[in-house]
Amino acid sequence: MRVALLVTDLEGVAGVDALDALVAGSPTYAEACLRLTEEVLAAVRGLLEAGFDRVRISDSHRAGAGGPNVFVRSLPPEASVELLDDAYAAPLFDGVSAVACLGMHAPAGSCGFAAHTVDAHCDWRLGARRLSEADLVLGLAAERDIPALFVSGDDVLQQSLARTGVPYVQTKRSLSNRESRSHPVERVLRALERGARRRPVGLRPLRSGPLTLRFKSAWQARAARAVGSGDASSSRARRTEPSDTLSRSVGVDFEGADLRERYDRALAACARVSSSLGEVPRGFPGTPAFVTDAVALLSRKAPGRPPPPQPERARAALRIVLERTAGEASWQRSDRALTLHMLRHLAPGFFARQHLQPALRSAMRALSEVPRSFEPGLDPAEAMARVDAAYLERLYLGGARRPLDVDALRGYLLVGSFQHGRTWAWLLGELGTRAGFDARAVSQPRFGATPDRTEELYLLTHLFMLETDYFARPLPPRSLWAETERLLLASSWILEHRAVDLAAEAVTCLRAAGEMSAREVTALLRLLVRCQRADGAVIDPTIPPDDPDRERRITHATAAGLLAFASTLE
Repeated sequence: MRVALLVTDLEGVAGVDALDALVAGSPTYAEACLRLTEEVLAAVRGLLEAGFDRVRISDSHRAGAGGPNVFVRSLPPEASVELLDDAYAAPLFDGVSAVACLGMHAPAGSCGFAAHTVDAHCDWRLGARRLSEADLVLGLAAERDIPALFVSGDDVLQQSLARTGVPYVQTKRSLSNRESRSHPVERVLRALERGARRRPVGLRPLRSGPLTLRFKSAWQARAARAVGSGDASSSRARRTEPSDTLSRSVGVDFEGADLRERYDRALAACARVSSSLGEVPRGFPGTPAFVTDAVALLSRKAPGRPPPPQPERARAALRIVLERTAGEASWQRSDRALTLHMLRHLAPGFFARQHLQPALRSAMRALSEVPRSFEPGLDPAEAMARVDAAYLERLYLGGARRPLDVDALRGYLLVGSFQHGRTWAWLLGELGTRAGFDARAVSQPRFGATPDRTEELYLLTHLFMLETDYFARPLPPRSLWAETERLLLASSWILEHRAVDLAAEAVTCLRAAGEMSAREVTALLRLLVRCQRADGAVIDPTIPPDDPDRERRITHATAAGLLAFASTLE
């Protein structure tokens, strides 16, 4: 019995020209599946006419639907769909006489429509060559002496496969990573049927050497290395050893006796990263928020160089912060102490060069003057200052000098959660509890549950701050991976809305996560540079001119900007 293996994907199908069509539940996803099914039927007709008895279809597109993208009931009895976690698993090649790839896309890092390799978070390389998914299928087939019939997809993939000698059916031209222009569907269907009738061509195995995965985030590379180091059978996952620091931070090599062994090890690492990325999109498949985040994950660029140091901007912001927090108001005392505490740990060299240790000691002593009561109607910023004071005293003195009124605080937070938001109430309760007074009144809000994007992102940044005692200690290993990616994705929203205070907090949190090479960090810092006045103050344009709390909020934004600029120094 002659069996053909037909590996299918969705990005390279004619008529699928926008990224949202690739995500289950989007308005155009069902039509994309119909176009895919039409192409599969054309290829199956050609394969059966060419003398194949069975067509084994491996549906490789993971759209979030949990099922096949091909309309299975439309297939003839000679064709069957396999939906495995590994769309190129070894058993799929058993008993196969020839292989074909349909609807494929260009490799990660290229300019092709929806270009990626295996997952959205990394590119695959063999030496200097970027590998596409079609390269992997053909390479795995070559190791078993299985010839190829054709590959179909866009013009960028066609160029990358030119040296393989495998017949190619071009279905579209890529205009960018986000858009393509398809050829007429009927013309493509005829070409696919003809391609399936061709005589198979022999394949050359891919060269030996490690498979290198270069990830889009440093946390992803750390997660991939953890898979290799945690399993003796796959212990040949190691940091790449190029000359530049950037490649070392995001690159992981996978070795093995043959391509199959290297591929299996690399795929296991990819799966570990994907399991964390699966928690990143808001909502559920088909909702606008989910589609937006899924497309953003695919569109993220590989990291660049760390941003240039900003010592002058940090010094200018420091002068303003010290001036504006020199008073006796509770918020001034707490903001001064908290800012100096974070600065000491984020940029210890800068902190020492500015001779700030006496100022920090003085600020910590002044916290004893901050009240600890929580009367009804208390201003939320004043309440935050009082809880911050107790929290900082616990960090520096081993316990608060004066106790918080726990019952009053808990009642205040229950009422305040409706007036000022659950994130605010949760944070104060958590800080109070960490100061030694269990004042938790509301549970931690679920990410994506609030329609207020600003509140949602402040929840993210404060998760990093709490996890590190406001940057006094490093993030624990394997901590806040999904939250790191969410913060990276949120940078586009922050930039669009010019949310300067959030931008600064995001930079310091991403620095704590080891992501200073992310292109998003550089973009956020550019926003801060544009919003810093000549005197050093960082002005958040989202603060209304008539806001009665404007001066305190400008001070907070400047302090956050100081910490972001200082994060570039060390």
